[in-house]
Amino acid sequence: MPFPRRFPRVTIATIVEDIEDDIATTISSVLDHNYPSIDYIIVDVSSGHPDLLDLSVGPAVFTKVQMGRGVPRSAAMNEACRLAAGEFILFLPPGSRFHSTDCLGELICRPEALIAEFIVGMAEHR
Repeated sequence: MPFPRRFPRVTIATIVEDIEDDIATTISSVLDHNYPSIDYIIVDVSSGHPDLLDLSVGPAVFTKVQMGRGVPRSAAMNEACRLAAGEFILFLPPGSRFHSTDCLGELICRPEALIAEFIVGMAEHR
């Protein structure tokens, strides 16, 4: 599918709640994606996940927010929404990954996506 001239900005948000969360897989999947208009927000409520200390940003616009242990998920999600600059927001949980490096373009750039109000994803557990 050819991409359009205009790429709607997509904000991807990940809420890290537990030090055991596999955030490295998720970060890598976002940074490897070829969609050209991504903001990536990580809200860390785990008090310093080790994989978040040294991040290579890549082409995405990247924001990391530290909120502190015990902050409710709803407050972390609200903070991500407040910071979001995208026309779409996709919450991608730790350990999740994109099925392919072009799936956002395939989804977002369809004409019917212009009337969508939100994106719902499914996690694949192995």
